[in-house]
Order: sequence, then structure tokens, then C-alpha cells
Amino acid sequence: MTKPRKPGKASLRPDPPRAATATATPTPTPTPAVSVVSARPLARTAPPVARGPGPAPVRIALVALAVIYFVMLMKHPDPRGWIRPLAFFSECTGLFPNADTVATEFRLEGYSCERKDWELLDPRPYFPMRADDKEARFQRLGYFYKGDVQVLHALGAYITSHHADHEDGVAGPIGGIRMFKLERPIPAPGSEIERYVYEPLAPVPADAKRPLLFESALATLRRQCKVAREPSSRAGSEVSPGPDGVETVPAGSDPWSQP
Repeated sequence: MTKPRKPGKASLRPDPPRAATATATPTPTPTPAVSVVSARPLARTAPPVARGPGPAPVRIALVALAVIYFVMLMKHPDPRGWIRPLAFFSECTGLFPNADTVATEFRLEGYSCERKDWELLDPRPYFPMRADDKEARFQRLGYFYKGDVQVLHALGAYITSHHADHEDGVAGPIGGIRMFKLERPIPAPGSEIERYVYEPLAPVPADAKRPLLFESALATLRRQCKVAREPSSRAGSEVSPGPDGVETVPAGSDPWSQP
């Protein structure tokens, strides 16, 4: 019987590494895209629609109100009577529709019963709030109420009754007031402009227009001047302004002495 041989040193050596064999992975062949049209129609879902509040009649009423408000913005209603509060909210589109060509300033004149003439009157003692700039209360009153006869009558009664308590540039009693608007052309762009200074007693510039806005009625001038000449008749009685008349008092005339 043959004994197995002991392994030698040569047989104890590890086998040399074998070279890795690269195995190519087959590339899959792409399948061409084929559109498949279903013969069955797809179900259509209605897109979401925003709806107004309330039922259909309420939504129709809201649309009608919006159309009316749009028309009021385009064509401003006459701010008189019951529609005046509504017209106030439609003036937002008419604040600055055009560029101004003139600078405006409101002035007052008082009729002197002693000198029988109209004289410039300073409104600042009667309206002390921001009296020296364009935001003066008198300027705001003239701008917003220049066509309101009731307000202007109240203005005349207020100034006439408090004239003796203030230094307003007209000495002696007055029979009434008249208000006019001073319009001066704005200089061309780029030209030198003087800083605005409110001088209510300054002479009216030659290049200015002065459209008359209000004048106390002739009957009011006669009554006020008569009361001023007869102080005893003032006690216990309150003189109210007369109606707005079409008569005017020329300079140099005495309304108290007229028949």
C-alpha cells in the first residue's frame, strides 16, 4: 500500500489570480412608442367657477350697483339734494383731471357804512386755524362752498355780527360782505416762481381776474347800516341776512339813504 506524499513547498503556494473576464450585458432594444386612442370618450369635469355671495337675484343686484357706480365715476352727478352724499364718493376720478392754468385765492370785501364803498377785509381773525397758508379754513370754505348760497349767507351774518370784535382792515361798521375769487396765471414751466405769501389786504394784481361769487343783498346792506347808525335798535333784536338778491351796490352809494 502506498502512502500519500506530503505536500511540498511548491504545492503550498497560492494559485495565481485569474484575469477577470468581462461579460458584456446585452443592451435592450427600445420599444417604439405607440399612441393608443381609446374609443371610449373621457368624462369632462367642469372647471371651478367663483360665485358671488347669496342667490342669483342678490348677485344681479350687486352687478347693477357696480355698473351705476362706474357710470357715476365717469359722469359726476350734480351734488345737490338727496344725491349729494352719493356724489361725494364719485369725485375720486375728478380730483386732478387736468393741469391747472391759474392759481386761485379767495378774498373778502366788506361794505363800509361810513365810507359807502367796498373795502378789502382780512378773514384771518375770523378763521385763525392755519390762517396764513393755502390750507386756511376760509380758503377751504371758499373752495367747497363757493356755490352754496345758504353757507355764504351764514358767512356774511357771522362776519357782520363779529366785525366789531376784530381788527380786519375795515374801520367802522359794515353792512355786508362780498366774496370773489382771485385768479392769476401760473408761470410757464421752468420760469422763476415767487414763494406764496397770503396777503388778503394787498391790491388786486393787474393780471388777475376776480369773478364775483357772492354779494350781500341790497336789503341786507340797508338794514345792517341802519342798525349800525341806530345802536339802540340793536338791543333785544337779532338781524338776520336777507335773501340773495340780484341788486348790486355801486361804489360810492349809500344803501341806507336809498328809498
